[in-house]
Amino acid sequence: PSEAELDVLRQLPRAEREDEALEMAQREIRKPFELESGHLFRLRLFRVGDREHIAILAMHHIVSDYWSVRVFMEQTLTAYLSIRSGEDVQIDAPPVQYGDFAVWQREQLQGEKLDRLNEYWRRKLKDAPRLILGSDRPRPQRPSFEGGTEVISFPREITEAIAVFCRRENTTPFTVMLAAFQILAARCSNQDDIVLGTTSANRYRPELEKLIGFFAAPLVVRTDLSGNPTFHQALRRTRQALLGAYAHQELPFSKVVQAAHPGRQSSYTPLFQV
Repeated sequence: PSEAELDVLRQLPRAEREDEALEMAQREIRKPFELESGHLFRLRLFRVGDREHIAILAMHHIVSDYWSVRVFMEQTLTAYLSIRSGEDVQIDAPPVQYGDFAVWQREQLQGEKLDRLNEYWRRKLKDAPRLILGSDRPRPQRPSFEGGTEVISFPREITEAIAVFCRRENTTPFTVMLAAFQILAARCSNQDDIVLGTTSANRYRPELEKLIGFFAAPLVVRTDLSGNPTFHQALRRTRQALLGAYAHQELPFSKVVQAAHPGRQSSYTPLFQV
């Protein structure tokens, strides 16, 4: 922001400053990035009061994911607290850089390992059905990618009950919720071969945990819910499907699509739609 914009915030009544700062933040994050220039990271500081500021961070998704934002915020907070205390900033340099990962990935994904990953996904996704859900309108030939977000909050007693259930079943809340979601998808579609997509952090080596970069990748989960299984049976099948997918997540999604070689239509994304 310009100094004039900062002055505007200081001159506003205190109750209006944060709303105005948020409006400025919205304008900032709506600015497009120029990929050719390489400026893929912007940081702005808005002064709300003499000792109050609002920092706005905008990073293009091509160099960042949700995990990266968490790493950035942790390191920023560490540096801020050190500076406030008059101490030297101590942040360990990551053992590798994103470029090292890209080279390592190219070197690893060849030969026998590449054949093994390709064969797994080719076998896993052979004749994978499309999940057909009822809709009010015909699907367009080309998707617009326009949509919305619906946020659902569970009451604390349900969350606590899920945690107890997970400890008893030696599984994770994500696996339990995915199993429940797959059952819902099966009922809505009247299908029992359910192919869904999720997002993997894709940081399967400890050296990658402190790196900022785009690692997140789509992960296909195919679960057989035939035979009217109980929830415990469906949960075990979901867990097995997830573990298999995670164990073979090193193959980039574009390569998974090539291995599965699904019939392509412009109105559907490949491999999964939900």
